[in-house]
Amino acid sequence: MRRDRWRWLRENIRDCLKSFFIYITFSTFVLEVGVVPSGSMRCTLVEGDVLLFDKITCGPGTPSSIHIPYTKDKIGPFPSYIGFFPRLRFPRLRNYKRNDIVIFPEPSFLSRPGTPPNARDQLVKRMVAMYGESIYIHKGIFYIDKKVVPFPPYAERVFNVKSVPSLPLERFFKKSGWKYKKVIGSPCCYKIYLLEIEKKKSLQKLRKLSSSIRVQPSIMKKKYIEDDEDLLVGALKGNLDFMAEVVVPKKGMKIKLTPHLLQVYKQLFLYHENIKNVNIKYGKNGAELWINDVLQTDYTFNYDYFLPMGDNRNGSCDGRSFSFVPIHEIRGILLCRIWSLPIHSQMPVINFFIGFVRGDIRWKRFFQKVE
Repeated sequence: MRRDRWRWLRENIRDCLKSFFIYITFSTFVLEVGVVPSGSMRCTLVEGDVLLFDKITCGPGTPSSIHIPYTKDKIGPFPSYIGFFPRLRFPRLRNYKRNDIVIFPEPSFLSRPGTPPNARDQLVKRMVAMYGESIYIHKGIFYIDKKVVPFPPYAERVFNVKSVPSLPLERFFKKSGWKYKKVIGSPCCYKIYLLEIEKKKSLQKLRKLSSSIRVQPSIMKKKYIEDDEDLLVGALKGNLDFMAEVVVPKKGMKIKLTPHLLQVYKQLFLYHENIKNVNIKYGKNGAELWINDVLQTDYTFNYDYFLPMGDNRNGSCDGRSFSFVPIHEIRGILLCRIWSLPIHSQMPVINFFIGFVRGDIRWKRFFQKVE
């Protein structure tokens, strides 16, 4: 009888270890499940969307550490990972395309020092510009090689609406089902949130109410300059809606290291280019790049990069802030949305059951392909 109990226990432990091994192998090399934590991709993706990412297409690789799933870099005072391991990667089955939605680890300088990539927070963004392309932003409009890039169809746009005291608009907004916010201190001014795909009809409907209504996109003023030069828009003397022209680096691209370009690509030199003994010093002529105590006058990039941005341009922390991201750091390409509900737990399965009990599952967003 006692032998039967030990046999039962051994079999269950063996089955659990097999299941865990299969899960780790599958999530490392085949498919990965991710949860949208914030509204930076609204309304293409919203908070609580559970997504399925394809890892085979983008070239699966060995993990940089052994990490406990659904935890951050620490559990209490203890690290939740064992690493670093050398990272090996299989070749990609296809090249990335502009507008692919991808998942990648947040840049190392935004997380706790020494945290391996798969133990950092994972970001979900759209690839809006690829390596070798020239980009700039003017009045909130994004340009690539001097051509306008349209907003994604389900991107959330923000507009300023100015009315007159005799024409309050709250009832109209509620009847239309629009999300809006009243501007504090201005009784006739509102901010409304519209999807790009519905923008034209919605604004026509609003303007038909009265000719005195004024509507314009909500953008920062050009004179506002981001004072943090560690941000990309700060280095380019702009803001989220006005950014000077810059080229997305590609492998083999050579640049002359002026103080301005050094500031623009500073984060890449320090954290992404895998340069040993790198230092940026500030002399009489501005910033200077030193590698192995040798002053560099030009530099050739080692990797291809892309610019990630959220579809919710007015409420997204993305490449405009933390700069370009190396292509090889992408963990997966979005395949589809599995399900969607408000976030109650970081573990998707537990979150689903809590949402099912509370009755707040968004059934209309189940198993949809995302553009």
